[in-house]
This record gives sequence, C-alpha cells and structure tokens, in this order.
Amino acid sequence: MGVSFSSKTFESLYGVSAGNDKNGTAIQFASQDATYRVYIPGADTGKSSATTDSAGNLTLKLEQDHIRHGLTQTDDVSKTELVFDDMGNITSCQQDGSIDDGGAITIPKWIPKALDITVELLGALGALESAGISEAAAQEVVADITTFCDTFNKVSAFVAKWTDDGGRLNFPAVICHDMNKACCSVTIDGTAATPPAGVQALTFDANAFGDAIAKQPALQLDTTSNHGWDGDQLKCNDIDGKWDYEVWRPDTSLCRNGAAIIVSCKIDQLRGGKDDHVVLIASFNRDGHFIAGQGSAQSIKHDASGVTPMVAADQPSAVPDRTQSDNNLVYHLGQALATALTEAEGTDGKDAGLEYMNSVSQAVLHSMQQAIKLK
Repeated sequence: MGVSFSSKTFESLYGVSAGNDKNGTAIQFASQDATYRVYIPGADTGKSSATTDSAGNLTLKLEQDHIRHGLTQTDDVSKTELVFDDMGNITSCQQDGSIDDGGAITIPKWIPKALDITVELLGALGALESAGISEAAAQEVVADITTFCDTFNKVSAFVAKWTDDGGRLNFPAVICHDMNKACCSVTIDGTAATPPAGVQALTFDANAFGDAIAKQPALQLDTTSNHGWDGDQLKCNDIDGKWDYEVWRPDTSLCRNGAAIIVSCKIDQLRGGKDDHVVLIASFNRDGHFIAGQGSAQSIKHDASGVTPMVAADQPSAVPDRTQSDNNLVYHLGQALATALTEAEGTDGKDAGLEYMNSVSQAVLHSMQQAIKLK
C-alpha cells in the first residue's frame, strides 16, 4: 500500500468527524482569540490535496486561512506543500500565500536542515521503545520538529510586521500545528502515526498550567479560582500592578506516535485596542523536558515586530541534568526574546511594559513545562 494520507485521522485530530466549514471541505476552529480554517486534503483538490507519484512519494498540499471578520478585510492565506518519501519522511517543504494589505508570501522550497535537535532530546531510546516508538519513528519526529521550527521562523519573519489584533502573529503557530496533525495523518501501509494503544498518553493539563502561572513570582493573577481561568484567559499583571496582561489557553498537538508534544501560547499586553503580542511555541518530550522553543513579538502601538531564532535544549551528553537544560533553554530564549522585544519598540525608545513581556514569557514557558503530563 505504501505511503498515503488519512483524511479521517486528520479530522479526528481537530475533534470532528467531518468538515464543518465550506460545504464540508474545511475545518474551522478557534485559537488564541482568533478564528482559522484548514482545508481537508482531498475534499477540495483546488485547496488541499494529497497525491502519490510513481516513485511512491506523497505530496501534501495544505491550505490554511486566518479568518478576518472586518467588512473590508480578506482572509490571510497560507499554502503549505510537504513532500514525503515512501517511508513517510519529510524530504522538502514550501510555503506561499497572501496577507491582507501585505501582499503575497513566497518562501522557496527548502530541504529541512540539521539543527541542534537530535533523537537524544526525545529521551532515552529504551524508554521510547517501551512506549512503542522505534528509533526510526523518533528520527521522523526530530525531522518534523525541525521543519516546524523552520516554518515558524520563515513565516513569522514575514507576517509579524503586519499588525492586527494578534490573530495574524499567531498564524505561524497555527500553521505548525496543522502541519503536525497532517504528519500524524500520513499512513504507511494503511497505518497512521497516532500514539500506540496501551501506553500512557502525553498530555497538556491546562489547570496545572494555570496553577503554575499563579506561583510565578513575576505575575499576579486577577483570580485563583477555577485555576485562574476566566474563559480561555489568565488575566494578570506585573508584580507591581503597573501593566495588565492576558495569557491565552495554550494550543497543543501531539507529534507522530505521541513521541513529543507541540505547545503554543499568545500573550497580550492590554493597551485599550492597541495591544502588544508575544507568541511562544515549544516542543516537549515524553519526560516533560524541552526539546526546542522560539517566539515572536509585535507592537501595534509602535508598529514594529521581532522574531527569535530557534533555541534547542542542551544535548544530554553536555548537560546530563535535564532540569538545568530546561532552565538554560528558558534563559537563552529569554535573551533572544529581549532582542525581539527591543525590535518591537521600533524607533520610539524604551517601553517598560512591552519589555516586561519577556518576564511574562519566561513565566509562561516554565508553566508550560509543569503542565506536561503522562496519563
């Protein structure tokens, strides 16, 4: 049977059994105070498709929209092309699309490059095999995460400069989650790369996340009832009560075979309609340790933005203490985010409330990690 794509698996990863938009050809969903859609491959071949060539390679074209609701606005569009070999490995990726008022996006096809993400960052091979994850499957996940890191940076570098209510800055993270779900829906001989039965599931506990935020010294939550949640928001301010922030309920998606999990989150500094935004995206292994992380920042007030590079966890051979590695990653990502926030100040000079979003972001990253659970 070789490599193919399961639309049913893809739909199930969004919690639906069929398309709920565009006459059943697309899935509409909410994320971080914005609305998006993804077209189901094969349901409308003019939008998303899955085709296999004579050599057994699968080309997956995935169209995604950031739905914009203004009367004169049009949707932002991303078109992702992923090519898989006959064993399901990603061999190339390409992005194009368009941003309302920002013009066309064209990111040439690239071959996922070797970053500092290795199989060792997924955890001990014996533990992975006990969870039904082979070394070959682990290699696939490493390549997938590398591709997502590339995608986030390449797309963010373009869209971050076009300000809106934060839904646009969050779009690259949504694209990465959609790509991850598509990878999990690629089948080999009819079997999708969903988590093996009978092993503990890798999950994200939103209540544990809220409880962890409440204990962060950099923040004060408006309420600690319901684990701090007010709908899908954690409303908070800095320790001195000078600036108001919102932390949105994180989005998550499992990687192939449940070997890792991708978590993303948007943070707003409230400015009465001209909010500042930070988007964080990170990957974690089954032991709850960081694999990699990155972020982007945008200020509507200053009409400027910045994007961090990908920051990978330390190799276990270099830093055997994985808690120290986690702390190192948050520190180094914080350093990179400080630069991105300075860029988001534009030419207007220092903005202390915007710069404090670095402290908020580091609190969020630590809290994300405390919410990773095996159940």
